[in-house]
Amino acid sequence: MFDQAKVPITIRAETRTQVAAVEIVAQGVGRSVVSKDVMQHVDENAVATVSLAADLILPIRMVTAAAEASAPTVELLCQQLRSV
Repeated sequence: MFDQAKVPITIRAETRTQVAAVEIVAQGVGRSVVSKDVMQHVDENAVATVSLAADLILPIRMVTAAAEASAPTVELLCQQLRSV
């Protein structure tokens, strides 16, 4: 999404929680995409919020042992993920 909007990113970081991501942004270090529900846990004066208008496309990679790849439950999960 940031690439499509030509927003330069010099540092990428992963956090365990969305709240942690917002806290990092509140320190003045970058931008983050989080659920609006997360914002109720954050001081509204600490960060600026903008509603997301773009669709997010998240690639999903399935990794499984070869012996389990044809298991019915794994096949059902893959079908469900492809249909989203």
